[in-house]
Amino acid sequence: MKEPPGGSRPKDFFNLLATDGFYDHIVKETNAQAEEIFFHNPSPKARITQWKELAVGEFQIFLGLLFHMGTIRLNRLNDYWRKGKLFDLKCFSNFMARDRFQGILQALHFSRNPEENEPMPNDRLYKIRPLINLFHERMRTIYTPRKELCVDESRVLWRGRLIFRQFIKNKRHRYGLKVYMLTEPSGLVLKFIVYTGQADSEVVAQYNTFMGGIDLCDQLLSYYPCERKTMKWYKKLAIHIFQLMLINSFILYNMYSTRKISLYDFRLEIIDSLLPD
Repeated sequence: MKEPPGGSRPKDFFNLLATDGFYDHIVKETNAQAEEIFFHNPSPKARITQWKELAVGEFQIFLGLLFHMGTIRLNRLNDYWRKGKLFDLKCFSNFMARDRFQGILQALHFSRNPEENEPMPNDRLYKIRPLINLFHERMRTIYTPRKELCVDESRVLWRGRLIFRQFIKNKRHRYGLKVYMLTEPSGLVLKFIVYTGQADSEVVAQYNTFMGGIDLCDQLLSYYPCERKTMKWYKKLAIHIFQLMLINSFILYNMYSTRKISLYDFRLEIIDSLLPD
């Protein structure tokens, strides 16, 4: 590794990717989006009508609970805060109120919106581009790739209207965003491309010409999904990136640590480190 972690614990490896800059950027953009939603364009029917400024520590709690939703799978978001003998998951209500979690999820943002007099960006991924760039920059900074590389094709499920949504034959879940990931055989993701249309086809073809595909990373992603069905596409893609960060840090941990652990146990340690004592 070009940049060693600050310690030997799972959270030290996760922090190689989840840096202060990562948290600061998301908190800044989410607060700006919340001001636009809750102050400039309030809805009289909205359950959430007030906004308390989001801080990094609170976003880490949000992220920890979001990851834990991949551990404990429930169909409806509200059920994580539901009372009664069938539910009553105190680990959620103890750390964050339901309305606050939903408010952060609603305002979650990663890029400044264009002003009314500004043209729309040409980049179809502009809403998520800063997060993609942060991931790529950190992987370039901390890690030198080995010689054997592969292309891993992944999908982010999405059935809504979107110009670059893909129809995938012979798959149970046929609609989604197609993601090409440059990986090592271990599943470590070095870089990825979200397919947004014909302009990307040449780049993808070049990858496929000299690299074979594997599905190890996609398999790891499938174990603990955190996305919710009703999310906007760019938020689903953002959570996909959060998951990639966690999986990359898990793979790096098992590469360089003398203590080998399972993905399940690694996730639990990361979730525990994101939640306050």
